[in-house]
Amino acid sequence: MPFGLKYEDLIAVANTLRAGIVQFDPNNEEHETLLKAAIPQFLGSLGAVHGEEFPIENLEAVLRIAKAKDVEFEFLVAAHDACSPIKIIGLATTVQTFGAEWDENHKLRIVPIHHGEDLVIDEEEAKLFRKLSKTEKLPDGTGAGTFFVRAQILRSLANPHWRFAGRDNEHREDNYPVVYLMNKYGAVPAAEWNSSVLETHGLPTEMQKRWGVNNVIKEDLSGDALGLTKDPNSFLTHWSSEDGKQQIVVVFKKMASTFNGQPVVWARLQSHGRILDAEMRKEIETSLFRTAYEEMASPERLWGIPRGTPINPLNHEFGAPVPILHLHMNNEPEIMQDLLEMGWQYRKFGPGNMVSGHMPYSNIRNQVETLGLIVPKATKVKAFSTSQEYDGPYHSVVDNEDARQISGKKKQTLLTLAH
Repeated sequence: MPFGLKYEDLIAVANTLRAGIVQFDPNNEEHETLLKAAIPQFLGSLGAVHGEEFPIENLEAVLRIAKAKDVEFEFLVAAHDACSPIKIIGLATTVQTFGAEWDENHKLRIVPIHHGEDLVIDEEEAKLFRKLSKTEKLPDGTGAGTFFVRAQILRSLANPHWRFAGRDNEHREDNYPVVYLMNKYGAVPAAEWNSSVLETHGLPTEMQKRWGVNNVIKEDLSGDALGLTKDPNSFLTHWSSEDGKQQIVVVFKKMASTFNGQPVVWARLQSHGRILDAEMRKEIETSLFRTAYEEMASPERLWGIPRGTPINPLNHEFGAPVPILHLHMNNEPEIMQDLLEMGWQYRKFGPGNMVSGHMPYSNIRNQVETLGLIVPKATKVKAFSTSQEYDGPYHSVVDNEDARQISGKKKQTLLTLAH
């Protein structure tokens, strides 16, 4: 039995069908063996949908990022009945990151979210799963993808000290099975005209020519609910108007491609209130990303160096190249158009443009029926300002007294989580 599981360890789905999810443990040799076989099978199937292939020569690089937990891998397992073998029928990849919320007083709140990079179910096993889960109450059965996502959501709400606010992903607008699945769990409608995923490899030339603004701050993000540690693979940049009624936040997360193991930065942009002056908006956007790229390339981050690549001693003095950046946003047509005009490109996988999927758990309808519980409030994550020259208004997640201390030139001393 894979993972040492027994039939009774799995969750009852319907009739005799049971299933569950297992998170990849980088210290477990059996997990590594099973993942090594699963990656070409499932990611190859995913690539085929988009006209791509999984390059088998990249398998070792992808295993490296799995073992380093740059991306988390989850197996979906199922057994048809007590006498049937437990099989791996699906694979998903996720990254723990952060999103932004605002209250009626324009107070910014940073919350944990998951970015779902891949989710693949074996086609034949998916058909069997649905067939075996049909009941009088559910004559169409339960989809394996529906079970998988529901189990992921419940797991992300289980820790009372670190509860997630939602999930995002990227998909094609015409990928109707994924859109249908997301809609079950509170998805925000997304279309190419207002929620496309954009990408760039370095600051585009048009942005390099701009002056920018001088009131963008960078904040490190906590790796725990008490704010005692710093997440070394995340930070945000933030701009606010004097009264806080217009704000833009971009969260940046270091991860890696599950197809080649190369470094990738996932980013999510969220705005609060409209900035009507298009040229001023572009100056603000320029500074948000210029500040971020300086941070990614810094000797403290070195985000552009792939896992397993020796680090040149000069990198510790002068920094490193920056990785490609995938930017997610939802319902941001003006900002999206600004960035395209300044040289950003649509993110493609195969022939189609990708759009940003966003599922705030608070949006889920009939929560007790769907999840078996009322979605609890997400954990508020502490952010630490590391900007040394900004003395302007501060509308962030810290309390007012903390804000007065760190909005000027005081720098926080933090413990750092090991890579």
